[in-house]
Amino acid sequence: MAFTPSLDQRLVAHRGWQQRYPENTLIGIQAALNAGACHIEIDVHLTADHVPVLCHDLTLERLSGSSGTITELTLQQLQDYSAYEPDRLGGRYRGNPFTTLQQCVTLLQRYSGVSLYVEIKRKSLYHFGARKMLEAVLPLLQTLRDRSFLISFDVPVLASARLRGWKNIAPVLTTLEQARSEEFQRLQPDMLFCDTDLLSAAGAVQGLGWPVAVYEVDSAESAQYWFKQGVALVETFKVGQLINDLRAGDDG
Repeated sequence: MAFTPSLDQRLVAHRGWQQRYPENTLIGIQAALNAGACHIEIDVHLTADHVPVLCHDLTLERLSGSSGTITELTLQQLQDYSAYEPDRLGGRYRGNPFTTLQQCVTLLQRYSGVSLYVEIKRKSLYHFGARKMLEAVLPLLQTLRDRSFLISFDVPVLASARLRGWKNIAPVLTTLEQARSEEFQRLQPDMLFCDTDLLSAAGAVQGLGWPVAVYEVDSAESAQYWFKQGVALVETFKVGQLINDLRAGDDG
């Protein structure tokens, strides 16, 4: 008999437990795992010395309250900054370090049932090129190969990863028409990520033709709605809260 995951097991921790912790950091990812998250999504840029680090923005202003650009700093230089989101979270996480992809992978090696979704950020991609990005990222994911997805708004870098033998590919849609394009037919993605704003029409999820993960969902009611529409996964900044709310609903 096939195992059917419960709704709370189909939530994706968007940048870790972003609601309560600095996003894309080891402490936020660990908190999401502690809460029961089965899917973790992260963003990856490269430092000047080609080390993949977890960060959504190319610059440090929002996460660190400092000037600086990830691609222009070495990893050693980046370690002089804190990843703590002062404008959103105040000073409580001051001193929290930036997280490398290797640190994230090492953590997830202890959680065999958890999948990882690694977004290749376009600004780093355009700065270094697809070859350099993939050469830096893919070897680090080998120990999680069967449960790691590469995701990106840039379809060509995913096609390049596929040519390198990478198994799990998930483009992020900017229009619904993309899913029916020749480019997508050649790529044959394993999953699509899609903003809920693109899926207003009835039957839109089924019309995409591949399993769909939607973002950004911030309530259990909204998550339940999208699951009823046929999505495979729901991505949220509030993963711990939604896990608890969905489980409470099941108990009720």
